[in-house]
Amino acid sequence: MPVAATAKIRFHNRIRVLLCYALAWSLALLPAYVLLTRVYPYRLVGTAPDLTPVADSLRAVLPEVFLQALDASRVQAGMGRAAMVTALAARETVWLYAVGGAVLAAALISLLIQLCWRFSFRRPRLAARTALRAVAAYRWSMLVIWLVNLLFLLGLYLLGVRRIAGRTAWDALFYIGAFIPIPLAATVCFRLAAPPSLSGKHGFFRRL
Repeated sequence: MPVAATAKIRFHNRIRVLLCYALAWSLALLPAYVLLTRVYPYRLVGTAPDLTPVADSLRAVLPEVFLQALDASRVQAGMGRAAMVTALAARETVWLYAVGGAVLAAALISLLIQLCWRFSFRRPRLAARTALRAVAAYRWSMLVIWLVNLLFLLGLYLLGVRRIAGRTAWDALFYIGAFIPIPLAATVCFRLAAPPSLSGKHGFFRRL
């Protein structure tokens, strides 16, 4: 095959892989965005737990915008009605920052795990043996990705969800629904955006 034709095929393959990554991970974060901006204000507003006892011990590593909202969320005895409303609104902001940060961190770690797998099998020497190792590594990587997301979900539960009184099915939808799409996006990238040496039309890793 001419060099120009080979280069053209590689270029188109890379474009398809980039589009797969962009589409998969943007769709993975879209549910969290919808839940934070649409579901929470209409179904769960007013349920945010107080994070000041936990966050005060982490002030040195927290961003300034989070600390400002945290200080504004402190509810003190003798506060007027207007000040109380402002503090509770700030508490909602702090909690949404925490949830959004947890989702972004879980997505970033999951993406890094997936990319490490992809680059580790980029130039295999023995195709058949490498394919078997790639499938095994894929399964282990997916297990780690699920565990990472479960750990972040557990962290949110221990951080504040367990202190929300009168939890309903909307709480479960909100917190679990924000994390479930992340491993699914990783699965799509594993199966559809694998290195060309591992993928095929009818193989375990499909070629786009």
